[in-house]
Amino acid sequence: MAQQAADPATHWLNAERIRVYSLLIVAIVGAVAVWWIARSLPSLVDPHGKPVGYDFITFWSAARLAVDGDPAAVFDPSAISAVQHLAVPASDALFLWHYPPSFLLLVLPLGLLSYPAALVAFSAATAALWAALARALFRDPRAWLVAAATPAGLVNFVDGQNGFLTAGLAGFALLQLERRPRLAGVLIGLLAIKPHLGVMFPIAFIAGRRWQALVSAAVTAIVFTIAGVALFGLPTTLAFLRDLPSLRDIVDRAGLPWGQMPSPYVLMLSLHAPAVLAALIQAAAALAAAVCVWRAWRRDEVPFEARAAVLLTGSLLVSPYLFTYDWTWLAVALAFLAILGLREGFGRFERDALFAAWLSPLALMPLYWLTGMQLGCAVLVMVLAIAMRRAGARRDVTVLLTAPPSFSRPR
Repeated sequence: MAQQAADPATHWLNAERIRVYSLLIVAIVGAVAVWWIARSLPSLVDPHGKPVGYDFITFWSAARLAVDGDPAAVFDPSAISAVQHLAVPASDALFLWHYPPSFLLLVLPLGLLSYPAALVAFSAATAALWAALARALFRDPRAWLVAAATPAGLVNFVDGQNGFLTAGLAGFALLQLERRPRLAGVLIGLLAIKPHLGVMFPIAFIAGRRWQALVSAAVTAIVFTIAGVALFGLPTTLAFLRDLPSLRDIVDRAGLPWGQMPSPYVLMLSLHAPAVLAALIQAAAALAAAVCVWRAWRRDEVPFEARAAVLLTGSLLVSPYLFTYDWTWLAVALAFLAILGLREGFGRFERDALFAAWLSPLALMPLYWLTGMQLGCAVLVMVLAIAMRRAGARRDVTVLLTAPPSFSRPR
């Protein structure tokens, strides 16, 4: 599809403004972070009463239980709470573990370190992966600045979460897919740590006839999963399976902050829809996203950046359990679309829409407070629509997501 080729320098969002905005964001967040950490020492409890890097304490405490020889206890609230209290005695907050044994296998070495040392090591390593991905995408030494200022990345860093890790695996897999398909498959197979984020990749690989990557991903995921079961025992796996329904109950009761969960399921719950209807809408969105991924990857003439953006954005529409820190994936999708736009020109208002999507993680919670609605999935649909247009789709993705099926013959 032909795009409007405008001179990048004439648009209000030019390279200089991007650099200035990124510098401002990094400076402001850096100053706030210094103040926040100073307020949190020496107790390691932040002004909100949570441990510094609060979600990470889940990873560390589960790893410590596994190192101590009781991996199944990671699903026991009293056991994991005791370990967390040992790490940060001044905090009474409880952070539960809901991950499969494969992720426990990955974080296991962190249990050998103290909580502060493990937090620093994990944050530094995953942030370095994020910076390396930005450098690989843009081949520009200034790319690290935009990567550092990415709102989804900042949310992930403050939360002590794994968004840098999962987005790094997905991003590098896509970059290696053409030249090293087996390596790309291995990286996707490692997403067994959060399997709901990786389910669209087999669809893309089958549609695109990337058989080497598909087999490599399947073998890696199976081996990784079996290794987790073998090391931690069948009781840990059974405890994980028993825990899954409780996670849905927690989401349904708003036990997790809906304002930070930009999925179609939570949107419907925020509109007071029954959980059954919310689940049906979530399933319909996931199916529509799968159709988009299939269509984009089926045709070899589609620009690779557009296919990558469709795949990454569509992956975020699969699971109801989605947080703003997972939008590091959306940031990578936006990077691919920006690369395509810089090469072929941007459509009308396309650059503005991509910039709004890039900033949106900072706005979702305030919008939820103001409206009582989780509007994040609208951003996902917008970006998916842009990516599908770039893929040359003749039918807007919003039709796939909202219109009933038509059985009339095409004219």
